[in-house]
Amino acid sequence: MLLTMIDVVCCENPACRDFARVAPNPHQLKSYYCPVCGKISYSRVVDAALAESYERFKAYLRERVTSEGRASQTSNSQTTLIQS
Repeated sequence: MLLTMIDVVCCENPACRDFARVAPNPHQLKSYYCPVCGKISYSRVVDAALAESYERFKAYLRERVTSEGRASQTSNSQTTLIQS
């Protein structure tokens, strides 16, 4: 099975109406400024088949963003406990 990995940029703010919409990136920029919500997101390398389907990519990104958010909240609370 051949996987084709591509670099995509999109808004990663789940509350934004442009969440998970892959933006054109002809200059291969490593970050993306969402004109709708103002959030800066960074590029991700994903399977091309995943990026072609908006619904699949949206589900994938929602899962990744929420798991990353939980991980950062955990590390922030652990840092606060260490500092106390």
